[in-house]
Amino acid sequence: MSAHLPTMRSASSGEIPGLRLIGAPQRRAGIVSFVMDGLHPHDVGTLLGAEGICVRTGHHCAQPLMEHLGITGTVRASFAVHSHGRVRSTAWQRRW
Repeated sequence: MSAHLPTMRSASSGEIPGLRLIGAPQRRAGIVSFVMDGLHPHDVGTLLGAEGICVRTGHHCAQPLMEHLGITGTVRASFAVHSHGRVRSTAWQRRW
């Protein structure tokens, strides 16, 4: 988990144009939900999938929350022991 925290901070600080993290917990776990301005979550998932990065997309059984947030869904990435460093890096540094 600690290997990808600097890039998550970069993402949340606006270094990746259009990327917006969803939620602001005091401490993040191994799951990060985000949206990309101007792109549907399913399109983001398709693009990341083409790079070999597996993510989940959609409303994740939380459609009332998505409606409240005014979004169609999110992209959800999971980071754990099985996540390769290249994947963690690529997922956050990819330029749209």
